[in-house]
Amino acid sequence: MTARQLACAAAALAAACGEPDPLPTPPTTTVGWRFNADPVLLPRGDNCNDLGVSRVRVELTGPTQSSGEATCTAFEVKFRDLPPGRYRAEVTPLDRDGASLVHAPVVADVDAGDDDLSYRVVVPWTSWLYDRPSNFYFRIRWGGLDCADAVPPVATQTLALTVKGSPVAAATDSDQKLDGVDRKPCRPAADQFPQTVVGIPFGPAVLEVVGYDPDGVERYRQSFDTFIGAGKSNDEREFDLEPPPAPDAGVDAAPADAAPKTHRAAGSRPRASRSATAARSTAAVTGLSSTGTSVVSRKPMPRRLDAPPVRNMKRAAWSGASARSAS
Repeated sequence: MTARQLACAAAALAAACGEPDPLPTPPTTTVGWRFNADPVLLPRGDNCNDLGVSRVRVELTGPTQSSGEATCTAFEVKFRDLPPGRYRAEVTPLDRDGASLVHAPVVADVDAGDDDLSYRVVVPWTSWLYDRPSNFYFRIRWGGLDCADAVPPVATQTLALTVKGSPVAAATDSDQKLDGVDRKPCRPAADQFPQTVVGIPFGPAVLEVVGYDPDGVERYRQSFDTFIGAGKSNDEREFDLEPPPAPDAGVDAAPADAAPKTHRAAGSRPRASRSATAARSTAAVTGLSSTGTSVVSRKPMPRRLDAPPVRNMKRAAWSGASARSAS
């Protein structure tokens, strides 16, 4: 029998008997990690280099015990063909010498089953053993405009920064102290480089910005919740203060020292009330993000009982306006 005849016979036999079924692929349980990630303030989290993480170890305890380790930049460890059930996953970032960089492994519950399953464990900022000098880059706008173009225009500014609830004894690259007192010329957002603060702790922060008009009258004040990422390679932040509302016709203007209101600015979370801040601090310890909404109280504007409703009452924040007597 020729080689061609043998090949044909083999093909006929395979067609008659059928090809064997491929072996089933065992299910995979994947455990990934992110560092300091927050869905609003730091969605991507911090990277491995910024925190000095070389490798990450994942240990599973449940129907069986298993462990795996991978380079930090792999961002996951895969476990194949685990017995189905609930497992306790412990995630430990390691330095180049294999030493732990956290107070204790970060724990999460994961499941193994008949299908592929993936999980992501966030290592929160509260877990790290060491603080790392970090940089903060930001720009400020006033009602979406730059200093001189704002309405009203801004001639000078003060800045106050707290990180993890503590004031920061540092200054910007233009030598402005972050104490809320040091008044410096308004820094244009259109500058080539952002305002920069170097060598400060990383973690949740609050930046308070105050703007003064050319006469030295305070016209803007707003606090922003933000996050100082670990290390030097951090994204720029932009903080946009809403301008004070113009007085409505027929209503006395607010005095110059009236307390301005606090608004939400694009790309930032406004500073919460004390109760909301406490809730957020509690959530941060567990690595979760608070989604509560801050409530800002405002004094109602006095007006005549027989006067028509004042427009834009929701946005008014005057205090000390005098009521006129009915004519």
